[in-house]
Amino acid sequence: MLARYKFSLLYLLAVLVVMVGFNNYPLLIPIPFSEETFSFWAIVVGAWFILRDFAQREIGHKVLFLMSLVVLLGLYFASPGYVIASVGAMFLSEILDYLIFTLQRGSFAQRVIRSSVAASFVDTLAFFYLADIFLPEKGFLLFTPATIIAETIAKITAIAIWYYWLGGKERAGGR
Repeated sequence: MLARYKFSLLYLLAVLVVMVGFNNYPLLIPIPFSEETFSFWAIVVGAWFILRDFAQREIGHKVLFLMSLVVLLGLYFASPGYVIASVGAMFLSEILDYLIFTLQRGSFAQRVIRSSVAASFVDTLAFFYLADIFLPEKGFLLFTPATIIAETIAKITAIAIWYYWLGGKERAGGR
């Protein structure tokens, strides 16, 4: 039974791990040639956009319920300022991911890549913009070009890796 919903469960788990992890252990990585940092968790965020698309393929439009559940769980697991920044960014990026994935024509692979890349960029912009407002005490959450670029690159790298790994399994006949 659980195997039937493995991507939906992995998506839910990935989002919860990031929320709890980033809120408690930001795991900051220095940005080369800059005094700024980005978080390791950006890599997992990139993965969750891929997982969301695979979850939608598993459960169809019921993924909207799963996305709502993730947002509600975020309210429980994180500090108020982080919840505003994270949930606000998640809401915008997940809806964008859903719309692009659902409405675009093309192969499953093309829709996954397009929707995930667009969503990861919007997620990064929205999160750091909101964090700059609602988490001013967190000096590492900087809405700067270096941070936005580093976070977006980390997410897109994760998207490519996860997509290649999941897509390779799919081409080999796995699901």
